[in-house]
Amino acid sequence: MEENGHFGERFLSTTKPCFVFAVCGAASHLDEMHMALSVLRRHSRADICVVTDSRRNEIPVVWPDVVDVETPAGLDNHQASIYLKTRLHRLLPIGPRYCYLDSDVLATSPEVDGVFSVAITPLSFAADQIRLHQFSPYAVCCGCMEKNAAERFEINAILEEARRDCMGPWKGWDAEAYERNACNPLSRLRAFLSHLLTPASASQAGDPQKLLWRAYWYEFHSKILFQPEAVIRLVESSTGWRRDRRRNSWISPAGNNIFHLQCDHLVVAIREIFGVPVTQSRWQLWNGGVFLFDERGHAFLDAWHEKTMRVFSLPGWRTRDQGTLVATVWEFGLQDQSLLPSRFNCILDARMGGTMISRDGRTVTTDAFLSKIRPALAHVLKRDSNPDSDIWRWVRMQALPTPLE
Repeated sequence: MEENGHFGERFLSTTKPCFVFAVCGAASHLDEMHMALSVLRRHSRADICVVTDSRRNEIPVVWPDVVDVETPAGLDNHQASIYLKTRLHRLLPIGPRYCYLDSDVLATSPEVDGVFSVAITPLSFAADQIRLHQFSPYAVCCGCMEKNAAERFEINAILEEARRDCMGPWKGWDAEAYERNACNPLSRLRAFLSHLLTPASASQAGDPQKLLWRAYWYEFHSKILFQPEAVIRLVESSTGWRRDRRRNSWISPAGNNIFHLQCDHLVVAIREIFGVPVTQSRWQLWNGGVFLFDERGHAFLDAWHEKTMRVFSLPGWRTRDQGTLVATVWEFGLQDQSLLPSRFNCILDARMGGTMISRDGRTVTTDAFLSKIRPALAHVLKRDSNPDSDIWRWVRMQALPTPLE
């Protein structure tokens, strides 16, 4: 082990599976990790350790097993956390099988330890919620994200004006009205009929009777998506914008589907910077929030770490580790390797219409009930933006069925 942690002889000599977090910097991130540690300890019998840089931390890390690593001074706190994450294999004792967890991944079941039994040598990752071409604008500074934001702003303004001309002021529901009408049979009937008359988007595929209120809210009460035909015809006849009725979206004059941001610039950047050809632009992205490794994966992790440190100094790359993960996967020819079952990294984004809780409260879905998941590890996205969302409340109930002592 390169750095000196606070592990006792018990840990240094064991081969027991171990969960590991790598966090440093702001108190908010450390508080989030402390909660993840607490619930994981409730559900898991494995060892659990934390790798951090105490010199950067706004508050102390309170945990028995800690490795304290001095990270390079030229990195900001976000980059330092990624430095630790991609270098864990060189900072921890050889022997155990490790499972890295992001600080926003919460254990929700005693089945969490089962992740170690499904791991694939030399390492195992879970699937992300999106594919490579959808992630691309978030990995490199190609301008696509900014162009998409400008086009969304433009169509919003156009639709507002067109609706005033055709229909008067917008009278859609706000969140309070939505909740108030959720159990109203007449409102539900109207929603169902509206659903039948409008082509379903990807998040509403399947049985229309499974259409629940969160999906209805996001898909049909968006000011952009839910527009009368008179408004749509006015916009199409007077501007270069076109309604894509099949995909329930809008196409800009430049031909961009503004609700499906995607590009191939990351594939180009990986080829130019690392000389690695990625031949499937719609490849299933791996998620770096949960992954397992042991000493047999060190060569892969060395390559991932080196690439990640390299792009930190390149102006065309954003501070992420997934773009370099893509490059490393394809360099090692692992792009067709099986991924961890989704229950071990169930990614829940309350903003997505297809993410809902089942009626019995025992499972969740991320595809509007085409499938159901009872997660052992829940990866909650955008938690801070809506801490009172039903998704977040449900995860807390699974993670903490009784209050912490």
